Amino acid sequence: WHLDAPQVGVEFYQAPVGSFPNPLRRQMEIDYSLQQTLPFPGKIGKRIRAEHGHARSGEAELKSEARRVARDVKAAYYALYLAERRRVLNARAREWAGRIIDAARRRYEVGLGAQSEVLRAQSESTRLRMDSIGLDQERLAITSDLNAMVDRDPAQPIAVADSFAPHPGGW
Repeated sequence: WHLDAPQVGVEFYQAPVGSFPNPLRRQMEIDYSLQQTLPFPGKIGKRIRAEHGHARSGEAELKSEARRVARDVKAAYYALYLAERRRVLNARAREWAGRIIDAARRRYEVGLGAQSEVLRAQSESTRLRMDSIGLDQERLAITSDLNAMVDRDPAQPIAVADSFAPHPGGW
């Protein structure tokens, strides 16, 4: 605890203007004052308790903010994991679409399939390629957000685990 700062003052009464460079010449009255505020008994203890309450409130707010940041980082990492898994699945689907296109072409070449099958397979392959571009952009955006959260260069790559189990402690 501490007391408020003391106040010191000087007051000049009926100082003649003509004595300006030296205000003490022909001075009628000079009052000097010193004030110190002393709290009423029991107020200091109340101030201390109030400050302790503010400190506990600040600590609780800090812990809450730390939990929020940890939650946001984990959520961003899980979103990155999901985006990476979607990219892997999209790559597999494009691979299968390529095989289906080859099979449809062979069937069409020998007269067992229709040209519409080939065109349908090619359009699906094109849609998957377009989706892969969007998934790459999504992964890049999530990576830069996550890097910003942990105060790293936004372009720095982040390795994503092949699989994970959520932490048993929750958020």
